[in-house]
Amino acid sequence: MPRLHRFYTRYPEAEVRLQASLHSVDPKPDCGFGVSQLKRAGIDVSVRLGYGDYEDVEPECLMRLDLVPMAASALVNTESAALLDPTLPLLCDRTLERFEPLCGWQRWFNIVQREDLAQFKLLQFGNGLLALETAIAGSGYLLGSEALLESELREGKLARLSDSTLECSQAYYVVSAGAGRERTIARDFREWLAEELNPSAE
Repeated sequence: MPRLHRFYTRYPEAEVRLQASLHSVDPKPDCGFGVSQLKRAGIDVSVRLGYGDYEDVEPECLMRLDLVPMAASALVNTESAALLDPTLPLLCDRTLERFEPLCGWQRWFNIVQREDLAQFKLLQFGNGLLALETAIAGSGYLLGSEALLESELREGKLARLSDSTLECSQAYYVVSAGAGRERTIARDFREWLAEELNPSAE
């Protein structure tokens, strides 16, 4: 959303209608998503969190889903950044629950070879923005994407707790009906979105 004004600057005649839904999260590989679902919903371009194995659309990977533990900057002790305080809960974005046990925390604890996960309380959210607000308020630890939370990290609202990254097999993909089957402005939006998230590919 903070970047959308740049699209309007380039295409002032455009009108963008955004719709957020967990239906844009693929519950498993080969989920059967395709052009018919786009047409039925009246959607030109869909950004999906999933595996990219779609039937008759042209997916383009926008961003890998790599997660690191984060917290409000005031909670982060740089001398022991990987030490989490069990008096604070692990914040669970349940969007990720379709992919990862305990929304990714279980596998991250395995990566860093820690066995004290049971000491932590879990605070679960059906909306990732609520989990983010809770982390910024200093009320827990969040597994977040550095790419998605770039401004929060840059402004010091959040800080990394560890260099250990949870690399997920899912990614964010942009999909549309493809060449010859999409409106010109939809193609323009898809290409602009790819440029924004992959500027080195220009």
